[in-house]
Amino acid sequence: MGTAVIWSYVREYGCEGLRSVSFIDQSPRLLSEPGWAFYRPVLRKVTVPALLINGAQSKIFPGDVAGWLAGALPNAEIPRFEGSGHAPFAEEPDRFNAVLAGFLKT
Repeated sequence: MGTAVIWSYVREYGCEGLRSVSFIDQSPRLLSEPGWAFYRPVLRKVTVPALLINGAQSKIFPGDVAGWLAGALPNAEIPRFEGSGHAPFAEEPDRFNAVLAGFLKT
């Protein structure tokens, strides 16, 4: 699911029914743009484990949004993909698949 879909689901239903969530190269708009402000309180509702995948070379969403989110989510993991931009799943597929598979097993 896209990030906005995940945030909307959690806002409406909480984390009941979710075992975990995963965010890939999260938009910095969550932090700075007023139009995204309604998602910030939703963070408190995310009580399940969260995987925050971030491509260090992302030109689309530069910065450490994953780090900020990890500070707001109590059960967050942040595997940083140093050789990837916005699409770690395509740029480092073997590592991405291994990280995601390991996360889903927990």
